[in-house]
Amino acid sequence: MNRKRWSKDKKQVFVEKEKMDAYEHKMGYYARTIDQKVVSSFLDNEKGFILDLGCGTGRFTSFLESSGARVIGADYSPGMLHVAKKRIKSPLVRCDAFNLPFKDNVFDNVLSMRLIFHYYRPRGIVEEVKRVMDDTGAFVFDSLNKYSLRYFLYFIQRVFQRRAGRQMWYASKKEMLDFITSIGLGIEKSESRYLLPTRFYRFLPHVLIFIIDKIEPFWPAPLRQISYWKTRCK
Repeated sequence: MNRKRWSKDKKQVFVEKEKMDAYEHKMGYYARTIDQKVVSSFLDNEKGFILDLGCGTGRFTSFLESSGARVIGADYSPGMLHVAKKRIKSPLVRCDAFNLPFKDNVFDNVLSMRLIFHYYRPRGIVEEVKRVMDDTGAFVFDSLNKYSLRYFLYFIQRVFQRRAGRQMWYASKKEMLDFITSIGLGIEKSESRYLLPTRFYRFLPHVLIFIIDKIEPFWPAPLRQISYWKTRCK
């Protein structure tokens, strides 16, 4: 696997402005609501300066800002930052997640949603997060679960449509545990959500979403689509 090519293709995808205007809309209200609940729970009682790494169109930057947090949004895509600038007051920085332009230990906590799984074993990103985050800070991020429905749909899609920059990294719980601990982080809290790929919910009637939501707690966690992680330096 050519990791440099993978990263290059990803950057090319995320600098194409025409793909960014409807980015958040594609997620749908249900997924946005769940994400906000999880992030709020994971960052509850975590005070101080927050880096929203891979802030995209600013949906979490705006959410954190509205809760009174001091936050900086950072993203590689000028198109996404252009959209984010229209909705938030917090500073925005265009940068490469593998080479952050911040001093050591400047942030109290780091949030990185929908970023990590775009890169195959993104050790360089997490090492940069550790560098810019205070030793007592929390790093909150999400991952895609191997063996979920989305995982199998991804491989079917790859057979018929292999577009550069569309690769994703799916990991089992054990693989994520090994990855996180190998970088010197300890897992403080984790949660898995969604029976279906998040975009599916946008097309479902509310009554069906309600039923699926009630079924989800009984669905095996490894088969859910996304896992959220709250980690801290050991």
